[in-house]
Order: sequence, then C-alpha cells, then structure tokens
Amino acid sequence: MKVGEHFNVAKGLFKHDDRPIDSECGCATCRNYSRAYLHHCFKSGELVGGSLVAQHNVYFMNELMASIRAAIRENRLEEEKAKWVHPDLEQKSALASFNLRT
Repeated sequence: MKVGEHFNVAKGLFKHDDRPIDSECGCATCRNYSRAYLHHCFKSGELVGGSLVAQHNVYFMNELMASIRAAIRENRLEEEKAKWVHPDLEQKSALASFNLRT
C-alpha cells in the first residue's frame, strides 16, 4: 500500500486477491490473511473480518505514532511527515495546520 491509500475489501476486485492488505505490514492480519479472505468475511457477514481489519488499522496507527515520536525526539518531524502524508492530502491533513519548524 502507498501512503494515504485505502480501499474497501468488500469490493469484488478483491475476491481472488491472495495478497495481504499491505505486503510491508508486520501485523498478524497481513502476515496470515489475504484480501480474498477478508473479502469473503465481509461479503458473508462474518464478524471476524471487521476484527481483522481493525487489528491491521491499530497496528498501522501504532507504527505511525512510534515513528512520529522518534522523529520528534530526533528533530526530524518534517522529514517524517513526508513519509506518511500523501502530497495530495497534505493541505487537508491535521499536520498542515501546524508550523513544524523548530
């Protein structure tokens, strides 16, 4: 996945997609389940699908916050922001309203 990318696994194009949500993610969902399985869960109403996606989202947010905390400690928040905020979304982001210069 790319920064700022999101998708709906319930859409038909994921029906036979054996890839994880994000091939670079280390969460249990991405290590163990495919987009096709998640698609099946959402289409069949299995609650585990929502739990697995929530697990991925929490892992992602924890990674994001850890990298932001490290960037603040190392005085490189602007550089870190460029890794996480898609250029098209920067003006809409909460970070855009802050002056990140130190």
